[in-house]
Amino acid sequence: MHIFFYGTLMRGFWLRHCSNIESFLRFSGRGSVQGVLYDLGSYPGMIAGQGTVAGELYEMLQIELLLPQIDAIEGCYPNSPTESTYLRRRVCVRRSGEIGVSAWTYIFNGTLGNANRILSGDYAAHVNYSRVDSRTFLR
Repeated sequence: MHIFFYGTLMRGFWLRHCSNIESFLRFSGRGSVQGVLYDLGSYPGMIAGQGTVAGELYEMLQIELLLPQIDAIEGCYPNSPTESTYLRRRVCVRRSGEIGVSAWTYIFNGTLGNANRILSGDYAAHVNYSRVDSRTFLR
């Protein structure tokens, strides 16, 4: 079973460092999914649509312990979707030279308001990944 991260749970980001999920994940590579990515301030949100969102694919270890932790981080309440900031959904992750891999990811379930679309579909590039910013990254 796999999970796809496209925002602040990717490697190098502060939220990933402080979330204590590292021991439950095995990196499988970079990939992309179909969707549209928005900058929501200090994190991104992906919605369904015609576009490509880049991110990281992970094999999940101890799924029964990991998914509830990530649901809590993402404000995802499987038994109460109307109260959820993000909804956990299955997506097909495309990787170069491979057939798509089925994975969980989180789809934004809120109001976009004046959020700007991230045209590149790549949140790390959008926030200038190489820059040190203690609010977003760990370096």
